[in-house]
Amino acid sequence: MDPIRKSNPQLGRLILAAALFVAWIGMLAILAATTTRPVVLSRPQFLVSDFDDGWQGPGRYILPLKKTGAEAYVVALPGPSPGFDPMKLKPRIYRETPETLHQLISILKSK
Repeated sequence: MDPIRKSNPQLGRLILAAALFVAWIGMLAILAATTTRPVVLSRPQFLVSDFDDGWQGPGRYILPLKKTGAEAYVVALPGPSPGFDPMKLKPRIYRETPETLHQLISILKSK
């Protein structure tokens, strides 16, 4: 009997595993090629902010604001984190998109 034609369950599992691996790598390559760079909101920055609002200008933005006076606000810096100096960073504002709004709602629910 031809050794290649023998039923070998280990060979079948190896072929299946290799096919799944190639499919997984292919899917990751497709995602890497088609996905844009997502904007991720800084959770600590929003947790230390006192007020969140959207600025009406050329576009819509999400601003993590911190109250500094009766009617004065500044864009909040990220909160303290070990090994991270937020004072070396510029405050960030975020373009309003469905993804950033979803992140904002999630952060505010946990606040």
